[in-house]
Amino acid sequence: MKSKLLTLASAATAGAVVAHTAVGADWPSAGADLNNSRYQSNETRISADTVGSLQLKWTLDTNGDVTAHPTVDGNNLYFPDSAGFLYKVEKKHR
Repeated sequence: MKSKLLTLASAATAGAVVAHTAVGADWPSAGADLNNSRYQSNETRISADTVGSLQLKWTLDTNGDVTAHPTVDGNNLYFPDSAGFLYKVEKKHR
């Protein structure tokens, strides 16, 4: 199987940016809403002014491409890859 590299970035000065830190965040489904807007009005750390400072935080090798929206449950992040594998990553270890 061909290995693909999943990369995630985070703001250098903001530390780990995770869904549960956004106060009052309401993201009930993939894409945020029925219009799939993917917009989070409560996000203040990442903006047009700060996006240039994003740096690689961690990587994870997968067996296929990762294109799905992740699911966050407590301290875990879940996502599938195109090879049919389901991954569970502990947020505190990344």
